[in-house]
Amino acid sequence: MLIDTAMTLDIRGSIKNTKLSSNPFVVFEELISNSIDSFLIRTHSDTSVTDMTVAIEVTFQRSDLLGDLETLAISCQDNGCGLGDPQLKAFLTKDTSYKDDLPISGIGQCKGAGRIQFFHHFSELAIDSTYREEGEVFQRRLRYAEPKKQIDVDDFERLSGDASQIGTTIRLSGFNEAMRARFQVGDVLSEMFSAHALKRAMLITFLQRLVGLQTRLGEFDITFTTRHWRDGEKTEHLRRPDLPAVTTKRTVQVEERDPLTGDRLGTTQAFELSHYQLDTAQYDLPKNAIAFCAKSSPVRDITAYYLRTRTEQKNPVSGFHHIVLVESAFLDARVNEQRDDFENIPEAIPSDMFSSDRIAYEDIHAAIDPIIEEMVAPADWKKEEVLKEISDQFGLSEAMLTDTSTRIRYGESAQGVVERVLKKYQERVIDETAEIFSLKEEILKAEPDSEEFRTKINELSWKYTSSLKNFDMANLSQLVVRRAAIVEILGLACGRNLAMQDVPPGVRRKDEAIIHSIFFPMRRDSSQVTDHDIWLLSEEYHYYDYIASDVPLANITWREGDKVFDPDIDESFRTLLASRADENAAKRPDIALFSKEGSAIIVEFKAPDVSMDDHIGDLAEYAHLLAAKSGGKLKRFYCYLIGDTLNALRMGPGWTQFPTGEGYFQSGELRDPVSREHLGETYSEILFYSDVVDRAQKRIGVYQDKLKLRLKS
Repeated sequence: MLIDTAMTLDIRGSIKNTKLSSNPFVVFEELISNSIDSFLIRTHSDTSVTDMTVAIEVTFQRSDLLGDLETLAISCQDNGCGLGDPQLKAFLTKDTSYKDDLPISGIGQCKGAGRIQFFHHFSELAIDSTYREEGEVFQRRLRYAEPKKQIDVDDFERLSGDASQIGTTIRLSGFNEAMRARFQVGDVLSEMFSAHALKRAMLITFLQRLVGLQTRLGEFDITFTTRHWRDGEKTEHLRRPDLPAVTTKRTVQVEERDPLTGDRLGTTQAFELSHYQLDTAQYDLPKNAIAFCAKSSPVRDITAYYLRTRTEQKNPVSGFHHIVLVESAFLDARVNEQRDDFENIPEAIPSDMFSSDRIAYEDIHAAIDPIIEEMVAPADWKKEEVLKEISDQFGLSEAMLTDTSTRIRYGESAQGVVERVLKKYQERVIDETAEIFSLKEEILKAEPDSEEFRTKINELSWKYTSSLKNFDMANLSQLVVRRAAIVEILGLACGRNLAMQDVPPGVRRKDEAIIHSIFFPMRRDSSQVTDHDIWLLSEEYHYYDYIASDVPLANITWREGDKVFDPDIDESFRTLLASRADENAAKRPDIALFSKEGSAIIVEFKAPDVSMDDHIGDLAEYAHLLAAKSGGKLKRFYCYLIGDTLNALRMGPGWTQFPTGEGYFQSGELRDPVSREHLGETYSEILFYSDVVDRAQKRIGVYQDKLKLRLKS
């Protein structure tokens, strides 16, 4: 083959236009990968050689007087085909397709940019290669060193060769000190690239390729030798018997989608997963490895996606180290020039209006996640426990996860799952809100008597109706969890089990005030507070026109501005309560609710251990006073006396015990005690805190059943 003598590899331009790989082992991987390819090319036409040999040597020298810093040089010797004319032409062509056109299976097809990583890391390159050409054997030699800017055909010296020396030796020296910044502080080169570390790293990198090619590589031997200026020489071998058998192979189909709409197209791409389960007693690996591959070599490490902590990543899982390699022609076609990531694979579809990609990472993960979890998740991991935590702490149901196609991944926290679910709902709501707004804009432009107007109205109504599910699913679940938390806190407060109720002897207790504030903040009214929990008594009370919590009643007005009570009502309450010696002597009814239809709810709380029978008469007095001072505006009174202690013998006649629970109720007329004038109707209940908690829990239970939420009781 004649080689164009004008062919040149522009070193400076190639370094400028080829990004530095993020893989610290890229030079070693490129050397070994090329050696494998070279051996396959040789054995395609030369059957005299059967076993591949590759010898990697790393020499470490100190680079300062104290020996705190080290530099390294690397050599790689193989028994491949050598640097013949076709190989030399490919070497001098940056974006070569030489290997792509070879009719040899197993060749690592590439863009010819891998060797540029040599020049990123080292300033000197030496090549000694022996090859056979038309029955004759030749040797080629190259010596390159910076600041030379390019390599030409004429830089290679051609001599007669020895057939027993067919193969190539590449030496890299002049380590680029700027590369140190890529390593973590404290990393020692001789430890990172020790013979043992190189063997472990290259086993993971080339495992899939070596397993697939082992019959064609014969009894191969990849030798790693290190020579250290202080610690001497060490050698490790990676041989065919070192290769583990594949534990499991699985193939999944990932469906392609329209890049603009996200609609499924009915076409698929195949992804193959190979799982190696390695006994830790036999394989001393530095970590577990899960990766997307290209051309049988790991490219994108996704171990942390499945094994969340560094401890899980570095240590055996269920007694084994795991290697899971994901391969696909789809990935092969999208590996970048540095071979450390992929191009044109979006995180999700649709991504943007200019995208033409039909598969996103989320589509791939949706297909492979269940399989990888089966392969690497510990036997004692229970997805149900995470789901329970999601329901208990965050109020998301399993139906919501299904609705958003959200999977629980091994190692992922409940909060992480919830964030993904809510993000998807948020995106749906934003998209649907934008569509609704657009439809409204179109309706405003339409003519009411046109067919388009009716069509747009129908479209808007259906779009809005369908969006309600997304709006309400998350809101309702959050409401249920919030209410469940309130009920739990109320139960703790009633039993004096809140942390703030643990007070030393002699300190005044605030149990009643604490319980009061759970229902409604003290000394506030509904014009100041909208977030309260009066629903604990009854759902309908939540919607009363006005709620007062230990605030002056003389200022209460309807929406039209009419005062509800006479101006002296607060003074009348002070007079009524003046003789009281207990802690409520200076207060109004704890909570009072009013509706424009003439209803009033009076709520009185009693601290734990305070007997309610001493305060039954308070309800009637409050009702009489409110009726009299409202000028006839209030005629129906619902009175609640709530505590935890009651002497039933002192209650008086007319009280009936509830069929369930320990409370009592009574109804009757409200008449002026002097004139006997009819003032209204009363309905009164004496409730125990346990009854209130039980009623609220039952109401929450109805929502739980509907939403299939497994909340803590």
